[in-house]
Parts: sequence; structure tokens; C-alpha cells
Amino acid sequence: MDIRPEAPAEYARVEQIHTLAFGGPNAASFRGASREASFRGASREARVVAGVRQSPHYIPQLSLVAVLDGQIAGHILFSYVGLEAYFSGESRANAE
Repeated sequence: MDIRPEAPAEYARVEQIHTLAFGGPNAASFRGASREASFRGASREARVVAGVRQSPHYIPQLSLVAVLDGQIAGHILFSYVGLEAYFSGESRANAE
């Protein structure tokens, strides 16, 4: 198994992997289907990944795919996250 950064041409396959792993309206139709994915039927996790890719917090080098026998078999995405809202105002009072 190889681990490497994903390429933009692999986004649809990564979406399929997330939808198969976490479910979604079209999860069953992805099994054995072509590598073209339909965003409308994607899982929530796949939509989060797509959103992170479009954000200023996206780090392409930290969006990694696992490749097994020449096929993408897994995906992990690391990104920056802010906790400012958690540590401000009412959230801070609730944390103490």
C-alpha cells in the first residue's frame, strides 16, 4: 500500500469512498459504478471534504490517499481548524 497526496482528478473517487464508508443517499449506486460521482448523493463527510478543499484552510499536501493494487482504497484529510468561537463568550463560561 502506498500513501500519497490526492490529485484533483481523484476527487470523484474519494467522494465515492467517503459515501461508501459513511453512507449517503446514493451509497448503494456507487458500488460497482463508474468512477464518476454525483455530489447530490454524497455523504455528509464527502461534502465536508469538498468544503474544506474550497476553504483557505485546505492544505493539498495533507489530503492523502491510500493506494492498493493501483486503486484508491482510502482517504484522510488534515486541515487547520479554529477554536476561537469555542473559547469566546458563553462557550468559555460553559467550559469552566
